[in-house]
Amino acid sequence: MQVQTWLEASFQVFYSLGPVWGGLVTMSSYNKFHNNCMRDAVILTFVCEGTSFFAGFAIFTVLGHMAYNLNVPVENFAASGPGLAFVVYPEAVSYLPVPQLWALLFFLMLFTVALDTQFVAFEVVMTSLQDHMPSVVKRWEIIMKIVYSCLQFLLALPLACRGGIYLFQLVDWYIAAFSTAAIGLLQTVAVAWIYGAERFMDDIQLMIGRRPLYLFNILWRYITPVVLLVLLVASLLTYESPTFKEYHYTSGAVAFGWFIAIVWFLPVPVMAVVQIMKSSGDIKKRLKTVCSPTSEWQPSSLDLKERYPTEKAAPPPPSSLCSKIRGC
Repeated sequence: MQVQTWLEASFQVFYSLGPVWGGLVTMSSYNKFHNNCMRDAVILTFVCEGTSFFAGFAIFTVLGHMAYNLNVPVENFAASGPGLAFVVYPEAVSYLPVPQLWALLFFLMLFTVALDTQFVAFEVVMTSLQDHMPSVVKRWEIIMKIVYSCLQFLLALPLACRGGIYLFQLVDWYIAAFSTAAIGLLQTVAVAWIYGAERFMDDIQLMIGRRPLYLFNILWRYITPVVLLVLLVASLLTYESPTFKEYHYTSGAVAFGWFIAIVWFLPVPVMAVVQIMKSSGDIKKRLKTVCSPTSEWQPSSLDLKERYPTEKAAPPPPSSLCSKIRGC
């Protein structure tokens, strides 16, 4: 099997499950403290990927039928992107009884999915601002929401113009391919090695009342980082300039695509450098400070806040990379 097939499948996981877009973390932050997050994570994974797996049977059945009727190769049909949603799926529902009803339900579903996605994307930004600038957001909340909504509208407006599909493919080509794998790798390393997988498992036990399987420790520390690193390197090694149908993007468009990918990824290293610069002391002390949980890092449950700092006063486990950086 070609490497590109595995890359496309992995990027589909990022799209369907959304592990690095911020939506999952933002929405889960509104859960109760003792909510069973492990159960939710397992159910969400199986539902999302099971849906994609089932949809594959449906879509390729229709593609084969269309190719047979029109006597053309299957690869001539769009199997992903807008062509899938607006060409292949409508063709599929046309074979069902009362196709008008199914078409109405299908496009209504597309509308609600797009609307829900906007709600989540909007909430990710607003919740992040509220966490970092609570007093400012509380004072100017309505104005900030209006300004951000208008900004989103203006940024999305070119996608609805005549050449919007070309811009959409360009943005999709670069953001999906490189930035998601890179950010996912950094998140995994930050949680499993800097914060510490053992400490993270202790936190989960504090929340749900039982410790996760040790398998998750192995996945977080070794398997997931290696898989994400392989995906990132493979996507860079197999990189090809973006195309859409018969159109090949110009060098200026390619440069713009790389610019978007870098800008989308840039806040991660920039904020890390900012936090290091804001700390005091030599470089070792600064790294120790930024790699340590702050005093505000406490359970939201009132009955656990008092004893949490005492329990976490002990040095982190040896599996934590911060134990090497911080010398503790």
